Amino acid sequence: NLYVTPVTRLEFLVGKQLPYVAMGMINFLLMLVLAIVVFRVPLKGSFLALTIGAFLYVVTSTGLGLFLSTFMRSQIAAVFGVAIAPMIPAIQFSGLIHPVSSLEGAAAWIGKLYPTSHFLVVSRGAFSKSLGLPDLWAYYLPLAASIVVLTLLSVACLKKQEDCAMRSLANIFNLGIKEFRSLGRDYAMLALIVWAFTLGVYSS
Repeated sequence: NLYVTPVTRLEFLVGKQLPYVAMGMINFLLMLVLAIVVFRVPLKGSFLALTIGAFLYVVTSTGLGLFLSTFMRSQIAAVFGVAIAPMIPAIQFSGLIHPVSSLEGAAAWIGKLYPTSHFLVVSRGAFSKSLGLPDLWAYYLPLAASIVVLTLLSVACLKKQEDCAMRSLANIFNLGIKEFRSLGRDYAMLALIVWAFTLGVYSS
């Protein structure tokens, strides 16, 4: 499909990423409602600040998945690679279990650079420290930088001749709609995504 579509590599990648960004944001809102309504965890800080941080983190996370999938030969390998590879640094080095300040050597560098570390600060600041945009904007910068770096790496790794015949925004939108439709017909993948975004998180 990639070789016959009249789109650039960047348009193709962004178009493929959009549906998953949308699903990630829907999941963020569902988990936010779950935390506040079911578990009665008050959101003391800014909802806007948390949402901006979540959006940047979702784009970064899906961008990481997109980057890993650009050099894998099959969809199955990409699904398992994306499911497993980012989880280890996200759990071990991001401050989820141990504070990043307590890490040393290579682990400390991973903790400082990995996007999850910065979103955890935003999330904890908004929920428990009553922080808003003036306090958290500095943590958006590494997330935004990660988006740029991952996108450029994905474009570089994707083999495609540059031959754009349609407008860029129309290409991105059409590819995003096509990806949504293909997900709707792939019941196994749809079930896996729904489980990963809902029961797989909530049961933990």
